[in-house]
This record gives sequence, C-alpha cells and structure tokens, in this order.
Amino acid sequence: MLVNLFPDGGVRQFGQCIDEDGRASCFDLVYDPGTPKAAGEAVLRTWSDIADAFVRRPPARRTVLPE
Repeated sequence: MLVNLFPDGGVRQFGQCIDEDGRASCFDLVYDPGTPKAAGEAVLRTWSDIADAFVRRPPARRTVLPE
C-alpha cells in the first residue's frame, strides 16, 4: 500500500509504502517530467526498510451475544 508520495526535487519523488507482511519501506522515484514518456521510464532508487509497521497486532476478538 502506498502511504506517501511527494516531490523531492525536480526529477525525484520520495515515497513510503507498507507491504502485505506489514513492513514499511521508503524509496526515491526518479524520472524526468519533461520527457513525453516520463512515467514509463521512472526508476526506483534508494529502497530501504523503515521498520515493522505493525509491531504488535492485538489478537482477534469475537463477542458472542446470548440469544
């Protein structure tokens, strides 16, 4: 899941995401917005883990009401 993506200079965007295992990562997306096919030529750079986004998940609870 993409959490953040914002401009970080003329040809770079900084992003954060969380994967299906709950790991948070940050990355730089580099491209030249002046080229016609900039989105198709974007490159991920400096990918790194931040932390476990869900360090402690509470156990699932279910309440059964009497009939």
